[in-house]
Amino acid sequence: MRPLSRTLSTISLAVCLVSTSLLLLIPLGVTAEDVELVPTSDVSAGFDVVYPADGVHYTKVDDGASHDSATTYCRAVTNGDTDIYGLEDMSEPSGNYDLDVTIHIVCQDAGTGTAYFDAGVYISSTCYVGVNDQAAPNTWTEYTYTWETNPNTAAEGTYTGINGMGVCVAVADAAPDVDVTSVYIVVTITYAATWAPTTHP
Repeated sequence: MRPLSRTLSTISLAVCLVSTSLLLLIPLGVTAEDVELVPTSDVSAGFDVVYPADGVHYTKVDDGASHDSATTYCRAVTNGDTDIYGLEDMSEPSGNYDLDVTIHIVCQDAGTGTAYFDAGVYISSTCYVGVNDQAAPNTWTEYTYTWETNPNTAAEGTYTGINGMGVCVAVADAAPDVDVTSVYIVVTITYAATWAPTTHP
């Protein structure tokens, strides 16, 4: 029998020291943008007069923030006159976000005395009033109201929920007449902070 021979191998262990850095995540900051949505249809046309007089209501109040005063308007003459308008849709925001909705209405009374109106968002056949029992002024004036949640569900707003909204204007007291030249909503999209990696020695 052949003798068993063993070869003793010396294994040298080399320890390499690797320079390392500390990996951190830092927030890039919260950003926000506003999206203006104007009327695009008549859901219910109840105001007595539109100018120009073509029978279409929403086109008289779809100017947005840059309203045209008395060039186009809807006029409530009878107590209880109500207009409801459908709105254009918004696109789905990307990432993580929070949505607030602000209604804007620009109006005036058309005579002497004090008339009162409401304005709100229209969801599932209900008008949720924001600008409530407001006295119409003698000059073109803008009023606003903001919802931080969906008034129909009390939950955080979604873009699909907003796309199902309309706007409503009701004039309980139309003596004197009340003219509305612009009504629209502004959706404020607040994006959550994004976190970016950074290294520090």
